[in-house]
Amino acid sequence: MNSFVTLSSTDDKVRATKFESGGVSDNDPFSQSRRIAYDDKRTRAGTVTFDGSKTIEKYPHWELLIVTEGSLNFTFATTEVNVSAGGALVVNKATRFRITADASAKWVFLSVTTDLDGNPEPAVLNFFDRDAPLFESPTLDADILVSSPPTCRNHRMHVRDDIRVRAGVWDSTPYERVYLEQKEHELMHITQGEVTFSDNEGRDEVYSVGDTFLVPKGVHGKWKSTAHVAKIYAVVS
Repeated sequence: MNSFVTLSSTDDKVRATKFESGGVSDNDPFSQSRRIAYDDKRTRAGTVTFDGSKTIEKYPHWELLIVTEGSLNFTFATTEVNVSAGGALVVNKATRFRITADASAKWVFLSVTTDLDGNPEPAVLNFFDRDAPLFESPTLDADILVSSPPTCRNHRMHVRDDIRVRAGVWDSTPYERVYLEQKEHELMHITQGEVTFSDNEGRDEVYSVGDTFLVPKGVHGKWKSTAHVAKIYAVVS
């Protein structure tokens, strides 16, 4: 994969993304409605459309879900949580839960399949708190910036060192940087502002609130934002 991938879009612009149907792991409970846009056999990204209710005894892989349409209700042990458009959660492998869609709902996903059977990480759902505080994080190095240094904030809401994933919420004042080679896979769901992302083959896309894209490892990309930007993110190394 030598370019970035659009996973969801709130406008009618035709974007260069090809989706294929299929599951991401053995016994994937959503294989019938899953559409995959990126697949390197360990890390996959795409969309799921779901209508109805289903009890899942043992989730077969790790997955980040960001709801883009409708809402989903999750029942886990004695906890019941509703996640509407713009909300996110992580499902750890082996988690048991019930999922119900109020009407037809849709989410974007980033999944990791690997052998976690001997891992002590608990089988839980990790819901992202939209109102959680953000903490100042290091700005970008001056040698990669075209603009003045931005002020950035971050809140890591989920970290799994064993499978090399981290996810959370990040925001930043406007900035522009040069083309850089992506060192890790990163999914980004824009929740505020907009960003123009470009690759070194001449492709430019503007992503705004509600849009989601994936920048795979190895892509040479450039970031430009002219307003405050916030995003939900997940990184896989």
